[in-house]
Amino acid sequence: MAAGFAVQYGLAALASSGAGAPLFSTFNAAHFEVGYFHQGFIKRGLIGTLFTGFDSAARFTAVVAFNLLVLAGFAGLVAGVLAACRPRIEHHSFRLLAALWIVAPAGAINLGYDFARLDHVNFLLLGASLLALGHGRVAWAALFTVLALLIHEAFLFYGVPFLLAAVWRSGTASRRLVPMISLLGATVASSVLLWQWGRFEAGRAALVASADGRINPSHNVLNVWLRPLSANLRYVGERWAQGLFSLVELGLFAVFAASAMTLLIAVYRANRRPLDGLAATPLAVLPLFVLGIDYARWLALFWLVVVAIITHGVVTQRFTRLLGPTASRASVALLAAGLLLGPLGSVHLFPLMRYAFGI
Repeated sequence: MAAGFAVQYGLAALASSGAGAPLFSTFNAAHFEVGYFHQGFIKRGLIGTLFTGFDSAARFTAVVAFNLLVLAGFAGLVAGVLAACRPRIEHHSFRLLAALWIVAPAGAINLGYDFARLDHVNFLLLGASLLALGHGRVAWAALFTVLALLIHEAFLFYGVPFLLAAVWRSGTASRRLVPMISLLGATVASSVLLWQWGRFEAGRAALVASADGRINPSHNVLNVWLRPLSANLRYVGERWAQGLFSLVELGLFAVFAASAMTLLIAVYRANRRPLDGLAATPLAVLPLFVLGIDYARWLALFWLVVVAIITHGVVTQRFTRLLGPTASRASVALLAAGLLLGPLGSVHLFPLMRYAFGI
């Protein structure tokens, strides 16, 4: 994570000739500048509400500290899950599982690169929801789902499908009924609230004024908060027409997504398990590629879901191995070599390589 953050900060410093380089993305930072007290019920405003009482200098320190704690919490979660997985699978498979989380370009290094992303908080809530469901705490899982959707609605495309599929696979129909109804009810209610009232209806100028100068009036984050779904679709189409992504880069996105699904299918086959609904949940991430231009970020979410499915299978003892010994060692070596590429990125793939080769 520290390496990913160093790449983000270093590239920002180079872009600004080393003067006044931002500590992290201003797009991510803007999400901590709005909240329910000053802006009303604005989408993605829940986390910013926590920092309403801080002045500018204290807010910056508090936001950085908060996000460091989030990353530390996620690192602790991964460490704990890996510790639980270690005695349940073969040694070579465990090394591969650890590599998928730790050294893959879409793993820990990318979390550090995309510092202060609201998705990171939701990753923790996804883990907390799975833990709650595992202990029969359905109400807590539903509450965590509501919080995650209020924090960032993209959870609808990766967290909710994963939770529903995990519940569906957990046992008999009678055991599934209450968790399914609870999660679906929480999801539908939260989605309707966000759809109907989750934008700042007073408009752009009012939002800028209410932020008291903390957000640049020309910042793109304002467009993201204010425009409706139809405008999102038009925006993505316009950026495609402007050549935001080359055919080569689009091809690489497809190759990486296909590789992740191939790995998942291979793990199912190695354990003689038929493909189920959980194996299809990464596909729920694909609509995000139509709704926003953060293609590398969507690919990272796709990767996270695939690795989480594999890990969940190990924890629940449905998977006792990932791949064969030779394939596992080759995969670990490939992932380790991928560290040279740097983090996956947030919009374009491999920002470190793009800078190094002037792409």
